[in-house]
Amino acid sequence: MTDKLADFMVDLASNKGLQEAYKNSPEEAMKRHDIDDSDVQLMISKDYEAIKSRLGTDYTIAHNTITTAAKL
Repeated sequence: MTDKLADFMVDLASNKGLQEAYKNSPEEAMKRHDIDDSDVQLMISKDYEAIKSRLGTDYTIAHNTITTAAKL
């Protein structure tokens, strides 16, 4: 089973089109990728510790302008 939030965040790190869509409307961009409402709210909250906890130890996150993830 894939983790839609993790996949979205990894894609967000390198997909310029997705980055633009996210900058314009984070909630809409995540909804279009079928991200669960609780994960949408987590991302919007920018609670980086909670996001890291949600993704687990297989990922690292970056949160300069946009919060993204990379698989370790």
